[in-house]
Amino acid sequence: MAQLVALALIPLLLSGCGFHLRGSVTLPPVMAVTYIQDSRPATRISSKLGYALRKHDITVTDQIDSPLPDSAAATAILVLSGERFNQRLLSSGSSTLVKEFQLNYSITFELKDPDGKTLLARQTVHTSREQTFNETQVLAKSSEQETLQQEMMADAVRQILRRLQAATQS
Repeated sequence: MAQLVALALIPLLLSGCGFHLRGSVTLPPVMAVTYIQDSRPATRISSKLGYALRKHDITVTDQIDSPLPDSAAATAILVLSGERFNQRLLSSGSSTLVKEFQLNYSITFELKDPDGKTLLARQTVHTSREQTFNETQVLAKSSEQETLQQEMMADAVRQILRRLQAATQS
C-alpha cells in the first residue's frame, strides 16, 4: 500500500516543482510558409531542417518537389550559414598516437520576414561529441564518426527549433 501511495505522489511532486515534459515545438504563425536560404556551398543540415519543419506543419519552399519553388510566397526566410565540422585532439598515447577526439559542429541561422526585417537575430548553435580512436579499426571509426556527425546535426535541428519557438514567444 505504501508503494502505491508513493507512486501516486511522484507525479504530484514533479508537477509542483515546475517539471514538465518538453513536448512538441510550437512554431510561430509567421513561419507558415518558410523559405530556407542556404549558403553556398549548401549546408548538410538544410534537408534535415526542412524535414523537421514539415513535420511541424510548416510549408518549406526550398525543396525541388515543393509546391512553391522559391521564396516568392514565403512568409518567413530562415537563413543558414557558417556550417562547420571540426575535430580537436583530446588525448594521445605514449607513442603520440591519437586516442581520443572531440568532434564539434556549429551552424549559424537567422529568421527574416520577406522584406528583410530580422525576426530573430543571427545565432549560432554548437554541438559536440567525443570519439575514441583505435588505429586497428580505422574503417569502423570512420563509420562511427559519420554516425556521430548525423547525431550532432539532429541535435542542432532540435536546438534551432527550440530557439525559434522561444524567440517568438517573448
